[in-house]
Amino acid sequence: MADSYLKTAITARLRQIKAHDNYRSLRSPLSYPDGEDFIDLSHNDYLSLRADKNWQAELWEHCRGLPCGAGGSRLLGGEFFALQELEAQFAEFKCAPAALYFNSGYAANEACLPALAVALEDSHFFSDARNHASIIDGFRLAKIPANKRTIYPHLDMNALEHGLRQSSAKLNVIITESIFSMDGDMCDLPLLMSLVARYRGLLVVDEAHAVGVRGERGAGLIEEQGIAHEQIISINTCGKALGVCGAFVCSPVWFKDYLINTARPFIFTTAPSPWIAAALSATLPRIQQLNFKRTQLRLFADHIRAELRAKGFDTGKSCTQIIPVLATSSTQALSWSKELARQGIIAPAIRPPTVAQPRLRLSVSV
Repeated sequence: MADSYLKTAITARLRQIKAHDNYRSLRSPLSYPDGEDFIDLSHNDYLSLRADKNWQAELWEHCRGLPCGAGGSRLLGGEFFALQELEAQFAEFKCAPAALYFNSGYAANEACLPALAVALEDSHFFSDARNHASIIDGFRLAKIPANKRTIYPHLDMNALEHGLRQSSAKLNVIITESIFSMDGDMCDLPLLMSLVARYRGLLVVDEAHAVGVRGERGAGLIEEQGIAHEQIISINTCGKALGVCGAFVCSPVWFKDYLINTARPFIFTTAPSPWIAAALSATLPRIQQLNFKRTQLRLFADHIRAELRAKGFDTGKSCTQIIPVLATSSTQALSWSKELARQGIIAPAIRPPTVAQPRLRLSVSV
């Protein structure tokens, strides 16, 4: 029977994953430590907005009068004023010309890169080696030929400039995260912008782990490092520090129009819930008022990192609220995670293929 062959093949593959200590399963809420005083370092709700019961109750009030479901794609019955108003509000928040809302950061990245690749016949794409899986999958969907793409070593600006200097393309597209999700280090945006200016470039920045926690108003590393958004495209996830879900592509107006007309993850999916749009619209003003929390988060992360390094643990080049504790094997990372769980601390072990080097990923929140 075909299904018997399928089960045998998949079971064998699962045994291989388990043999390398890389097997994963969904964690039951009941697996959390007893009591309410445990420390959870597994989530990306950096400002703890989900845990603020008063704020969550207030968000419900903003949803009154709106349906939960959109009912269809935004081009086919699923458009609401709440979504249009939210996009204008987010563009103003980012000091960007325009914003387009997607159901997730993954969908936003899968939309942007194929759209750019199709539009730019004479272009070369440069991507940091440790960019998120959604960026990697965006490249795959774009089907960019090998001679038109370069994966440069992580944050190696000399290697990037060498590649840019060798490129004869009319436009060189550089894609990077602003804060890297597994290493907790960050890029130098002013330096990248100088390369863009010298080598016929365009910068695409994923601000997933920066929006909400960096910059005076929480608008991200772009704001903090003083970069004019008119010259770049940014992807801004709302399911982390903003405590909701979805993501915005911020860009020139003409690129937003282009995505609406060509981006498959936008065209062929049901529009986001109007409830989510209302919740985000209420959250944006609040985020801008939480600078004291951003400062607290940075100081707390600095303290944890310093203590770990003093005890001989390798935290790589982390300088943000994401702190990796690098291990020598998946077995060691799992052992650390289990021991911390016994002490009431949830710290997930991150293993291949998610990362090349196993680690604990400590995600600090305040």
